[in-house]
Amino acid sequence: MEINDIEGSRPAKKKNLDMATRDLMNIKDIEGTTASPRHFHRGISQTHKQDYSYNPMDYRDVTNVHFKTKRQTNPLMPTYTTRDEDGGLTTIGVVPGSLPNVLPPAR
Repeated sequence: MEINDIEGSRPAKKKNLDMATRDLMNIKDIEGTTASPRHFHRGISQTHKQDYSYNPMDYRDVTNVHFKTKRQTNPLMPTYTTRDEDGGLTTIGVVPGSLPNVLPPAR
């Protein structure tokens, strides 16, 4: 019941099966389709020589004071330090009529 000896009894091998084709599901060659890291790696700092590796019990990033401002504000009586025409520092502050009224004396 075999037909191997008959010419053309088997399907011909397709020529395009040996050709290399592009993987259609791979989009890595298109710019912008891969994710980029949004944070820096907390390794050993080259400038400070400290180890900033992740530790869940370390709250230095929240509690450490890296920057302390010298700004002081008083919303009821604001003062501003500016420069005048000569380049000297002047303080602009008390505007007539901007201070609250004084309470009457107690009885």
